[in-house]
Amino acid sequence: MQETHENRRSTITAIVLLGILVGVAVWRSGGYSPSGLVLHRYEGQMIMSTPQFNILATLPATMPAAQRDAMCRNADAAAHWVEGEMNIYNPQSPLSKFNTAQPGDYPLDAKMVEVLGLSHAVWEKSGGAFDVTARPLIGLWKASLKAGNVPSDAARKAARDKSHWDDFTLSASGASVGKRRASACFDLGGVAKGYAIDLAVKSLQVQGAIGGMVDIGGDVRCFGRKPDGKLWRMGLADPYHPHAIYLNASGAIVILGLGDEAVCTSGDYARGEEIKGRRYSHIVNPATLNATTKSPSVTVIAPDAATADAWATALSVLGPAGLEKLKGTKVEAMILMGDTEETTVYHATDNFERRFLMDMKYPKAK
Repeated sequence: MQETHENRRSTITAIVLLGILVGVAVWRSGGYSPSGLVLHRYEGQMIMSTPQFNILATLPATMPAAQRDAMCRNADAAAHWVEGEMNIYNPQSPLSKFNTAQPGDYPLDAKMVEVLGLSHAVWEKSGGAFDVTARPLIGLWKASLKAGNVPSDAARKAARDKSHWDDFTLSASGASVGKRRASACFDLGGVAKGYAIDLAVKSLQVQGAIGGMVDIGGDVRCFGRKPDGKLWRMGLADPYHPHAIYLNASGAIVILGLGDEAVCTSGDYARGEEIKGRRYSHIVNPATLNATTKSPSVTVIAPDAATADAWATALSVLGPAGLEKLKGTKVEAMILMGDTEETTVYHATDNFERRFLMDMKYPKAK
């Protein structure tokens, strides 16, 4: 289902490989690197129920440690803006108040409107596979699965009918959003984590960081360079052995080399419920109204994390056929398909594989 703050996609779908040993050693010792730069690591506060929030920043070795920490704290605070504004489980958040408001036009923060505009664009490009207006349907599936039941066809249809993009208007000025029905509402959980990452990155850039990587729950965005000038490295977890990557880097199905780009991963292997012998994913197809199990893992690379976040959910609904929708965009993706580890293969856009720094564990689909 489109993801929520309370029930986000698994935090173990991917993990930044912090084994940039020279940089980490320099950070720990406070020493100097030959380039005159150091890799400063900062652990952020839990965000959107995700405990894993890491910030890496390439900074001048001459910069005082207290100043490095202050830069990262500012980036941490920038990311947490999203949690305060978009948390639908906090009745006092601006998004919650908008969702429960009567029909009318309401002023919203420009950043909120920006996220809504991006969400609408992905909704259009994906043919409706990513839909932040499907909040009533999401809530129905979540409550039903928690109770050990599958919602009826009638209940699903009624929930879906309560909220659609046609019920909203985005002002040309970006200063307000209108709603035509009281039942119309948004759930930005499928894009909020990515946007929080983007805000943290922008904060680091504005403050003068030479490079950096922000990781929230395994979704990341990189910019600039490491102290040694090399690409940032990230490992993707194996959907059949998701914890293995925490034990050893060899547990990754592949290592990616990244430049100025973001990576987000979604999948149905770590979340969902099994009812009467059938597994139901946490991701719902807004068109069929059914929980989907299209793929055990979808990884998306995009210029920004919000876009990657949204497309990871969309492609979890669409499966490999959805890769065609990425043509003409700056988005690349890889989708794993298979019922078992032995039958799993991957599908990928043309330029995704050029980021592989090792052989991919699973074979490419023929």
